[in-house]
Amino acid sequence: MAPPTLRGGRVADIEQVRDAIRAIVAEVLGLEDGDLDDDAAWEHGLGGDSLLKLQAIVRIEHAFGLSFDDAVVGQVDTVSDLVQLVGGRAG
Repeated sequence: MAPPTLRGGRVADIEQVRDAIRAIVAEVLGLEDGDLDDDAAWEHGLGGDSLLKLQAIVRIEHAFGLSFDDAVVGQVDTVSDLVQLVGGRAG
């Protein structure tokens, strides 16, 4: 499986994936990147709701040129989950 790529075709390593996802999540939630805990639950730890989670996922899909199955998206609950989801997909 090919590594994920950032929009524009640049190959992304896992740290670039993590940084890009953290930036998107922070923006969607109105938080500073430093306020994010990668392992905090979306609703209870980060204060997001399901609509904000969907907004973040759509932005992540766009940033990496990916499309995720709804069933898989439903299992995502943390920033770490998002990083693993993107890191396991071809770009």
